Amino acid sequence: MAFERSLGGAVLAVLLLLPSSVTGQMRDDILRPVSPAGALTAAARCDTGIVIAADTLEATYYLPPSAPPDSLGYPAMLFVPGFGESKNGDTLSASLWAGSGYVSLCYSVRGQGKSGGRSTIMGGAERRDLDSVLQFLKRLSGVNPGRVGIQGGSQGGLHALWAVEESLVVAATADVITPSWASDMVSNGSFRTMLVTLLQMPGVRYDPVRDTLWHFLRDEEHGDFRSVFVPGRDVALLARSRVPLALFAKWQDHYFSVGDALEWYASASGERKLYLGTGGHYSDSIPSELSYQWSTVNRWHQEFTQGRTSGILSEPRLAVAVSSLPVQGSGTFTWTRSELETWPPEGVEPYRLFLLPDSLLMPVTVSGRADSSLLVNACPVGYTVDSAFAAGFQDLKIPEKTLRFTSRVLQGDAVLCGSARFHVAVRSPSAVFPLHARLLEVDSSGLAHLVTRINFIARDWAAGSSGTVEAAGPAHAHRFSRGSRIRIELTNLDIGTRPGWGSRPFVLPLFRHGEVAIYADSLHGSYVEFPFLGNPVLGTTVASFDARFDASAREVVVSWSTLVEADNSEFRVMKRGGGAEVQIATVLPQGGPVSTAPLTYTFVDTAVEEGEWTYRLIQVDRFGLWQTGGEKSVTVALNGIAREVPHATELEQNFPNPFNPVTTIRFAISGDVEGGVVRLALYDLLGREVAVLVNEPKAAGRHQLLFDARGVASGVYLCRLTAGTFTETRKLVLIR
Repeated sequence: MAFERSLGGAVLAVLLLLPSSVTGQMRDDILRPVSPAGALTAAARCDTGIVIAADTLEATYYLPPSAPPDSLGYPAMLFVPGFGESKNGDTLSASLWAGSGYVSLCYSVRGQGKSGGRSTIMGGAERRDLDSVLQFLKRLSGVNPGRVGIQGGSQGGLHALWAVEESLVVAATADVITPSWASDMVSNGSFRTMLVTLLQMPGVRYDPVRDTLWHFLRDEEHGDFRSVFVPGRDVALLARSRVPLALFAKWQDHYFSVGDALEWYASASGERKLYLGTGGHYSDSIPSELSYQWSTVNRWHQEFTQGRTSGILSEPRLAVAVSSLPVQGSGTFTWTRSELETWPPEGVEPYRLFLLPDSLLMPVTVSGRADSSLLVNACPVGYTVDSAFAAGFQDLKIPEKTLRFTSRVLQGDAVLCGSARFHVAVRSPSAVFPLHARLLEVDSSGLAHLVTRINFIARDWAAGSSGTVEAAGPAHAHRFSRGSRIRIELTNLDIGTRPGWGSRPFVLPLFRHGEVAIYADSLHGSYVEFPFLGNPVLGTTVASFDARFDASAREVVVSWSTLVEADNSEFRVMKRGGGAEVQIATVLPQGGPVSTAPLTYTFVDTAVEEGEWTYRLIQVDRFGLWQTGGEKSVTVALNGIAREVPHATELEQNFPNPFNPVTTIRFAISGDVEGGVVRLALYDLLGREVAVLVNEPKAAGRHQLLFDARGVASGVYLCRLTAGTFTETRKLVLIR
């Protein structure tokens, strides 16, 4: 994987991708920068220790082989490793940046590697150390203290945010981190599973605060944990700083969600660059995206740390990579990147999908029965956080219970641009219960792909009461494609599906018994709301509807057209006059249940009478849900219009046939039998009369009726028309 970008007269042309740690360390697949191989032998290395009070932090720095760029000295770069790592992961990068003209320093954070001190878990002690380390770097011989930058990912990215907030550097780049990372890891009453990694990282020597936090986590004391963990760890005043910062946040990050990065970008005072996409902390590893990010890191520091024009300021400050199908062989989405200035883009609108009976997910509520389903978190007696931790949180002993709701086929693309949120009506006999939502895209072959999630655990519910649970999930950008479906899974366990993640949950399970009844019906209005760019057009879209009286033919022509049809079962033509509305026709979809091409339909009503008539179209989907497709009033005036008299009496074949349960029957009465009794009856194959549809005098002309076979058993029937001496029989097939 290579890219080319000028930096200090050299060409950067290599990317080094570190392997995922088998111990679950935070580095995951964070990129490390390297310069041309020729620089490896050029930089002078010095291993040292930085003494801070009673502790010594191990460090290595490199001196450039060339002369300083000016009389003020060399630019300098500080590399900070991820949590649980040592400086050794950054020595290659530091040496290569030295070969490009920087004095480069890397060190092991306290309690990690061979550094002294105790880790406060990315807390206050590490932040105080950073100031001392930067002072050490700025005092190195030949360093221009006004040209010092910092870069890092995860824990290292947090150090970069601290340096920006306190204006300790001239420029910074930070990867897989967000300002309010600590609050994010305990949001919505949940414990992010990766907190366990922070508290139990092999090789890290911890401050006693770790034991306090671990005690709270083991006992599921969420409020106490939050009160100790969050204060002093979030970077609250980052937006006030004017230090140039390029921040790289990842939609699928299993540590820190990106929403807080968006807030920083919108309110930041200084020069800024924000990348929202993928690469790191178990997100998709896409070579082109990783190349773009490191190119941005190089150019950012060229512009602000070296003080040399890179052209980056003439580009949009925001880059967004959007995931979509198809999924690649490695299990990753397809990613498409765009550059823009604002987020979300113009045109994003909230789009609600309601949870309905029969596992339906619909953009509108429909009248129907009340419906609820019980979600039970049946934690076995004696099964605890310790039990799950011993097994690496794999193969949990708590049974997973899932309620699935699936939309109709999407007839247009829709891009998720931000955080989905749910509004779910519930009733719970428990004081605590979990309610997680997985949001998936189901492709045309029926395979479901996890897009994002919403996590929530009720910690102090009034047992026995009803209410509404509202929660938002991590922000994401994903294109739901035409032809797919959207699925919502409500579950007690949010088991991960990321490559390399295994069967661990995204947030820790609730290690207690808890249950909750989920109301999924039109009475309670539970829904999930998506910020969508574009309309997914769920279902059938009727584009036009018309009804007109053709005086010359003595008939009403009903016509309509559709743009797209999804899960379409039938159209019903309704006719109303004198206060009563009857169905006069059933028309089946021309393109089958799903059609993406515009279609046109026509139905001719020949059974017309004088007066005002209203025609209405009803579209019915395969779930039995219906919508009105249009309505039109027609005046029928027959006075003075010659009536068409059929030359012969006849019974036409019913339509549709086979049918379920409604079909249209048409017949013609000629002048020679006009005024006589017309009888239309239905018989089974044994000759037994099942129903009499007509038994009265009929005027000469064409007639039609709708036969509703509800209450009639499936089978083959004979429909017989008798008028005077005329008799004709047609075969009808009723299929349930």
